[in-house]
Amino acid sequence: MKYLLLIICTTFTITNSQAVTLKSLAIKSNHLLVISNRLAAQQKVCSLDFTQVSEISQNLKADIDSKIASLQPKDLEIIKNRSATCAADCTCDIYSLALEHHSIDHSELDKNAQRLTAADREKCLKISGRKICAIKR
Repeated sequence: MKYLLLIICTTFTITNSQAVTLKSLAIKSNHLLVISNRLAAQQKVCSLDFTQVSEISQNLKADIDSKIASLQPKDLEIIKNRSATCAADCTCDIYSLALEHHSIDHSELDKNAQRLTAADREKCLKISGRKICAIKR
């Protein structure tokens, strides 16, 4: 029974760690930017204040940095090819950061990231199908 529990716990941990992708972190980053924009416009968002958003942002940055550092060459190749579609889900900025970290040309992704407006980010939030208040989790 102890071994079964250990296997279940190990499997659960591995499954959860595999579920965190750079794309999911980039989408979460977009959500956080939308929340920050709304707070700056003095709109209430999920009972969050700037201090809480800053804390979430610091944790997210650490997660993104860790994920970027662990990317393999095949992952980076996939990311390079996403410049044409990244604007649709507002992931260009994080993908660009990943390529920059690995000293790979990221100019196209960077251009696409700079073109994104606050309205575009709001659209991406709606398209993602995630609730904005899920950012706390």
